[in-house]
Amino acid sequence: MDVMTLPGQTLWDVAVSMKGSWEAGIDMARSAGVSMTGPQKAGAVYSVPQKTYDRTMERYALTHRLEPATAGEMSPLSIRIFTSAFSAEFS
Repeated sequence: MDVMTLPGQTLWDVAVSMKGSWEAGIDMARSAGVSMTGPQKAGAVYSVPQKTYDRTMERYALTHRLEPATAGEMSPLSIRIFTSAFSAEFS
């Protein structure tokens, strides 16, 4: 599966939103030959690994449609990517 980056997203952000783990970003960056932590061009397309890194977080991220963009401007809304449901479920 391929994914298109949004404005302000790093591969770390994409990995969390698609696979529930930043570790997927390492594999995505290696396969694309780019930096995992640097800002990516909005609209760039990357292959998402098929490997499961953290099944629980992957389901949570996909169910709640997490789309973190940590390389953009910081605002109180962009800092908090997890809802109270996450806190209750994983505390």
